[in-house]
Amino acid sequence: MHLARMKRDGFGRIGQKRALTSQSQKALLEMKSAPCADCGACYPPEVMEFDHVPGRGGKLHNISTLKTLRAILAEAEKCELVCANCHRVRTTRRRLDRQNERRARDRQVSAIGRED
Repeated sequence: MHLARMKRDGFGRIGQKRALTSQSQKALLEMKSAPCADCGACYPPEVMEFDHVPGRGGKLHNISTLKTLRAILAEAEKCELVCANCHRVRTTRRRLDRQNERRARDRQVSAIGRED
């Protein structure tokens, strides 16, 4: 990145952004070294994903887009670490559960209209 643009974009100190990114990457690799919360298997970090758990606060960001360690840790508190396969299974189950809840609500509303 051109030096003038770095200053204009708010990165006045050369190398500061790179240092934060490097520190964040190290922290992410360390966090992703844990086993999957669902199946218990250990996979390489690139296979592990942070799953935002409902009820732990709303998802504000994708962890991979965050730059500061503080922001990464704050968002990771709302998550569980799972492998990519288990993450897909969780996501699909949640989606199906939401669809079933909507259908049940729709049936209740329809039944109220037919009682008259």
